[in-house]
Amino acid sequence: MIGIIVTVYSNYPEQLFDSCSKSDIPVRWYIFFHGTNDELENRLQDFSRGKTNVIYLPYKKNRGLSKSWNDGLRLSEGYGDEFTLIINDDLSFRENGFSQFIEYIRTLPYGYGIATVMGQESENSPASGQVIPQELACCVIGKAALDVIGYFDQNFTPAYFEDTDYMTRIRRAGLSIEIDQRILVDHDRSKTLRTDSTAKKIVQNAFGLNEAYYRAKWGGGGGGPEFQTPFNNPDLSLYISYEDADNPYPNTLKYSGNTNYNHGEMDLIGRELNTDKSSKVHGFLDHYDYLFSSRRDDISSILEVGVGSGSSLRLWEKYFPNAKIAAIDNNYNTLKFSSDRSEIFISDQSDIMRITNFLRQKEEFNIIIDDGSHVWGDQITFFKTAFPYLSRGGFFIIENIDTSYEKYVESFSKGSQLSMRDYLFQLTDIISGDGAINNFSVFDEFAISYARAIESIEFVRRGCIIRRK
Repeated sequence: MIGIIVTVYSNYPEQLFDSCSKSDIPVRWYIFFHGTNDELENRLQDFSRGKTNVIYLPYKKNRGLSKSWNDGLRLSEGYGDEFTLIINDDLSFRENGFSQFIEYIRTLPYGYGIATVMGQESENSPASGQVIPQELACCVIGKAALDVIGYFDQNFTPAYFEDTDYMTRIRRAGLSIEIDQRILVDHDRSKTLRTDSTAKKIVQNAFGLNEAYYRAKWGGGGGGPEFQTPFNNPDLSLYISYEDADNPYPNTLKYSGNTNYNHGEMDLIGRELNTDKSSKVHGFLDHYDYLFSSRRDDISSILEVGVGSGSSLRLWEKYFPNAKIAAIDNNYNTLKFSSDRSEIFISDQSDIMRITNFLRQKEEFNIIIDDGSHVWGDQITFFKTAFPYLSRGGFFIIENIDTSYEKYVESFSKGSQLSMRDYLFQLTDIISGDGAINNFSVFDEFAISYARAIESIEFVRRGCIIRRK
């Protein structure tokens, strides 16, 4: 019996099922349903009903590819399958392709890491029309791989880089990657992301976090991996057991979500001071550490809206040794957090006239942070008001723009029809369109005056970082 693991989110893998059923090779399916569509769930139930060779696991939530792949490998091992394939739900075999691939795998001796196949990418694929190795989109995890490097790192969730990490570990372990050079499959790659906007948002949000974790784990910056062992620590093994896959590196700090990696100094300080900006809650500080670690001595002035418990003021004082901090809050009790380096001005974020008068008394700021009410109108109006007081090359940070989405809309829209996220997208159009855009009538006076003074807009998890030219 050949085990096949397939994870389904929003598309019924009919072509995959049909292409494998044409072979007389017995298979056992391990189907993990990560979606919420009732009609799709019913179709998968119909496929599995009465079949002893189908293990159907309807989790109805996106629990992460790596977790379901690990569970599938474990189940397949327990059932005693000859070997186990991992196959994407948007892939299918060509005529006799499944049988040919299985025959190829049976010729391989023990010792390979994975065995994969060449496949034709569909016209809708990001690799449109190309013939490329499918790697983890269609592969067999060799028994040697499970013996030497073990299972997938479940810190990569819900998708992206779990496959890259596994391939890196295979190469570091000296295991071979075997490729059947025949074109045996067709791959409509990224079909779920093209057809399901919710899934697209989820995985796009995860991309940056997973990439950051991968870079921290293997080094290399924008290039290939540099480290020979995880986190460049010779005491850390390439092997990840099934039991430890959810947290394979317990001595590293835990990033918000389900991501572990070695954090920067700013996050360590933030955790010590118990600010919610740290990896304990929001996970903003590693982004900031990346931006400011090389220029921390040059930062002389910071403005932040929202004082709260005062922990972020202490953070800025400790991390930026030469910075003076101005803070705005509507609670008089926060005045007790003032210091010789941190000044607190009492004002509601929506009182723009009062804030403007305050800003006029100040020199330009190198960093401005909005961690205030998170109400749409307040975020947009404060951005327009304070951006002119940002120095050239400075950074304007807006935290918690997740209030622009779904479950937070009712609480934070407060009658506004335009969210902070939507307003930033308008500015992004001006920046990316640049000289191609001549008609500014659809934008406001701020956009006309300042949009082209913006160097870049970077979206991070729950936040946005805007850099001035």
